[in-house]
Amino acid sequence: MDIKRDLLIAQIVNFAILFFLAKWLFGDKIIRAIEERKQLIKKLKLADDEYVRMIDLAKNESNKIILHANKTKETLLTEGKILADEERKKVLDLAISKGEVIVQDAEAKGKRMLKDLEAQRTEAITSTTQLVVHKLLNTHEELKEEYLQTIAKELKTVKK
Repeated sequence: MDIKRDLLIAQIVNFAILFFLAKWLFGDKIIRAIEERKQLIKKLKLADDEYVRMIDLAKNESNKIILHANKTKETLLTEGKILADEERKKVLDLAISKGEVIVQDAEAKGKRMLKDLEAQRTEAITSTTQLVVHKLLNTHEELKEEYLQTIAKELKTVKK
């Protein structure tokens, strides 16, 4: 294999001409495209890092909001229980006071009814006794005398 020097030099010169021609025609565009690509990759890396940072911040903020919401929920539940207990106590107190009024009214009404019944009983006994005594005394003179003596004795014992 015989390498010809002239041919090798011609090939090197052709390559150099094509290289410089390509560099002159496309070199700046290729270098710019490569630089733009490097910048884009760098921006994408920064954006990816920023995205991860923002996701972490959002998760932290979300956790804070959830904790605050849970604390607020617990506070509201506690306040609700307190208010419910207070309202229950008010209702019970009102029911007790109304119950006491009902019992007092019932006792007063019972006493009045008892007094009325006693008065009616006394009146019924008196009117029945008067009727019986009137009929007996008008028909039997000796019973009349005995009855009057008994009443007189009773009056004497009551006066002593």
